[in-house]
Amino acid sequence: MTTARISRCLTACCRKRPETAGGRALPARFRRLTAAALLFALYAVPAAVLPLALSAAPAGAGAGNTNSDPGLPQNPPARSAQNPAASVAADKDWAAETSGPRAPGELRLSGYTIRPAENGEAKALQTAWNRIMREHNQERFFTPHPNFDKQRLAQWQKLAAKMPGLSAEDALRHVNGFFNGWPSKKDTNTYGKEEHWATPEEFVRNNGGDCEDYAVVKYMALRNFGVPAENMWMLLVYDRGRSAYHAVLAVYAGDRLFMLDNLSRPSYLLIPEAVFLKTFTPLVAVNENGILLCTPTNAEGNVEAGADGRKATSGRDRAVQRR
Repeated sequence: MTTARISRCLTACCRKRPETAGGRALPARFRRLTAAALLFALYAVPAAVLPLALSAAPAGAGAGNTNSDPGLPQNPPARSAQNPAASVAADKDWAAETSGPRAPGELRLSGYTIRPAENGEAKALQTAWNRIMREHNQERFFTPHPNFDKQRLAQWQKLAAKMPGLSAEDALRHVNGFFNGWPSKKDTNTYGKEEHWATPEEFVRNNGGDCEDYAVVKYMALRNFGVPAENMWMLLVYDRGRSAYHAVLAVYAGDRLFMLDNLSRPSYLLIPEAVFLKTFTPLVAVNENGILLCTPTNAEGNVEAGADGRKATSGRDRAVQRR
């Protein structure tokens, strides 16, 4: 019985009828009204309740079920399905593609042999890094400067206050997003030379920097928050997609290796190792404990690090020498 028919039935039952002898009209109308109400309960109420019951069913309680209820938790922002790298990060099996357990202070990259630089192989890089370590002063990292943006200082202080309560990955997201909000600037425009590794103070004073400067300032910020140096490296890489050199900060959260890239969009995105290696060829890793050189283990046959790997391997020497 349709809702319209039920409605007509209720209308007919409620319509006033002439009374009959003996006062039996009222009970008759009452019986008809009761019967119509029961019919309505049997047909209309289940039809209204069923959609509500289905919408309240647990996620996955049916083929093709999707979480479209705005009242239910959605994917967290840093793992948005709109970004391929974030999609892999959200997959519970993606960790199997990473380098797995490692020794303390060891950097492992799937498909690469990594060894310490020796015999002055990376003297220029070591000199640049030593200057940063020598001139960096943690106490004046975010000391207000006449030209400094006070709003960013307030954001930094707010970030510092919440860091102790964050998980390792969330801490990396917050630091990555905070610094990726600063302008990207060329060294030639800021320092008048082709290459200059800025200290965090220089990055703040000049309101930004280039890719190496982002990596350095994030490294020092995380060191300030207690992340061990042995878990972080500034990674110089060859971007096979753009045919250009680039720098990111590589950080371990447990046994998961993430890349903090100033080009990430959204700005807080962490790029897992497996995703990163599909586009970038690692060349050199730098931190305060030393310098590591990266070489593809199968430069002839590995498609992802093959011809580009050979180009990048020779380019590694140029990357080392040009600083």
